[in-house]
Amino acid sequence: MKSLVTGASGFIGSHLVERLVDEGHRVTALVRKTSRLRWLENDSVQLVTGDIRNPDSLVGAVKNQDLIFHVAGTIRARRMKEFAETNHEGSRNLINTVIKHNPGVKKFVYVSSLAAGGPTTP
Repeated sequence: MKSLVTGASGFIGSHLVERLVDEGHRVTALVRKTSRLRWLENDSVQLVTGDIRNPDSLVGAVKNQDLIFHVAGTIRARRMKEFAETNHEGSRNLINTVIKHNPGVKKFVYVSSLAAGGPTTP
């Protein structure tokens, strides 16, 4: 299986990548230019630079993937707008790119965190 993982350089994403590799998947990791890659130092993982806030940067990553695991998300931001740009608009960008460039994807798994909703009052 060919699997794409967004947010692959993060805690959850990197563990997912490790598990998929162990299970024999050919993994593509979507990473930003600023991503720390310390948990992705596996020669069998293909790194693709992109950003879910930029739809054009996603096309190459989503093409020909069997499975897409969307783990990317912002859990800390200075303003609510920053949460929305990544967690709402970014997710929409990814889904629309998949629909347009890989409509036959077998499965799309969306993983989120309560923290993705932004700060709350006590």
